[in-house]
Amino acid sequence: MFLVSRVVYNDVEWQITPIRRLWEEVMKQKIKYLSLGIIIGALLSTSIAAYAAAGSQIEVYFKELRFMFDGTEKKVTEGTSFIYEGTTYVPLRFMSESLGKFVQYDDKRQTIWVGNRYNKAPKMSIDQNKTYRAVLETTKGTITIELFAEKAPVTVNNFVFLAEEGFYDDVIFHRILQSFVIQTGDPTGTGTGGPGYRFADELKTGFKYEPGIVAMANSGPNTNGSQFFICTGEDSKNLNNYPNYTIFGKVVEGMDIVQKIAVSPVEANKGTGEMSSPVEDIRIENVTIHVE
Repeated sequence: MFLVSRVVYNDVEWQITPIRRLWEEVMKQKIKYLSLGIIIGALLSTSIAAYAAAGSQIEVYFKELRFMFDGTEKKVTEGTSFIYEGTTYVPLRFMSESLGKFVQYDDKRQTIWVGNRYNKAPKMSIDQNKTYRAVLETTKGTITIELFAEKAPVTVNNFVFLAEEGFYDDVIFHRILQSFVIQTGDPTGTGTGGPGYRFADELKTGFKYEPGIVAMANSGPNTNGSQFFICTGEDSKNLNNYPNYTIFGKVVEGMDIVQKIAVSPVEANKGTGEMSSPVEDIRIENVTIHVE
């Protein structure tokens, strides 16, 4: 969960939320200093949280952070960030609310991503003759996927690029159907998000849909982006009658973790009514690519 708190700048309240999830015990210790409120800003720091009593005077100055709007870097105006006791705060109302765009903060690159993270698919950089494996660390355990670089090079190249960019870090499994698939790869967690570009299908890989197979989710022909699913049960074999999803890998270790995710409690999706929205957040913590 995110801790939502308030600070005061020149007698005016600013409402902020730490981007990083905080340890429960730390939150318990700090909560007495914080007032809860709605999210209209973001804490951009690795520190726990800052707090201020009413009337505090907070020094304001611009910190050099990168702002990416739909994959294009833009500059922001002076005074859009302030630092209090070593913690940097940046108001995000104009980005997240006024523009109605999804906002991410990349801690490693000191970059704020607004809307689509990229505006074009990545250039081909993998070696199709090498063996690629992706290790997904999730909140339920580790899943290792062998990637079919030779059979689906464009798709594997895309997945490797996004994984190495940290795109999948902290992304939830937003769709779970126990005997069918578990689906993830959408940073918005809604099932409608993606990286900001689309690329073509690679359907003639020679593989069949079955438990353990990893394939791209899409909204029609040649609409691949970042979302993918892992087949979990017998129902997934029905996709062989409609082979419209690019198969680009297979689980080689951690199928028990896949099944653990697959049996997680679900509720009705608010948009579609499908009983597939997990009750608890199950996340990809990070993805590591191994090449041989």
